[in-house]
Amino acid sequence: MSFIVIIPARLNSSRLPKKPLVNINGVPMIIHVMRNALNSYANKVIVATDHNSIAEVVKKFGGEVYITTNNHNSGTERIAEVVHHYKLLDDQIIVNVQGDEPLVSDKLINQVAKTLPNKYYNMSTIATSINNTKEITNPNVVKLIIDKYNYAIYFTRIVKNNSFTKNIVLKHIGVYAYNVSFIKDYKNLYSPIEHMENLEQLRVLWHRKKIYTLVIKTSTPIIGVDTPEDLSQVRFLL
Repeated sequence: MSFIVIIPARLNSSRLPKKPLVNINGVPMIIHVMRNALNSYANKVIVATDHNSIAEVVKKFGGEVYITTNNHNSGTERIAEVVHHYKLLDDQIIVNVQGDEPLVSDKLINQVAKTLPNKYYNMSTIATSINNTKEITNPNVVKLIIDKYNYAIYFTRIVKNNSFTKNIVLKHIGVYAYNVSFIKDYKNLYSPIEHMENLEQLRVLWHRKKIYTLVIKTSTPIIGVDTPEDLSQVRFLL
């Protein structure tokens, strides 16, 4: 299994200022994410950021970093710039671990990497069941609906809380696997629906590309850090 992990991390966040640099038990969040990736089977781990302050922290902790432009609309667009800079081959598998996912373990990274290559879908991601009813209606928690073959039908932030939705709605985890050729295609695509919910995955579905979903069971919550409340929970869990 050969893959590269690229961690997109932009400095500005409307809900949590300077999010990648927030302190989690004495270590910046981006370093927690980077260390998990380094513990995986990845051949290389690169942090892709738009700001020198993040780059300096990554270098301080011995990581590899590339500073991108600051005009990207999504993490995958930022990764496309990294792919171009490093001249990566089209069949190279890339795992995108979002910089606000410090609870995504090396095992999860390896699991999603194993789903590629596959001729039936273009990219893959991870989801888990929603046990906390507050997550269903929380717009900061991205939800996912899949078909019976585990292909994504839709991603959304807003879901009505009732007994029916609990059975079909999954919690999305911010990890993706795709190859370089797909990333190159992605940056040239456009979709109006991704801006409705600020979700880059919707661009893929708009163009009828397939996203395979690896549904996992976990005893420990996997919480992405979007708000101060999320940060408090992650500090406790770590």
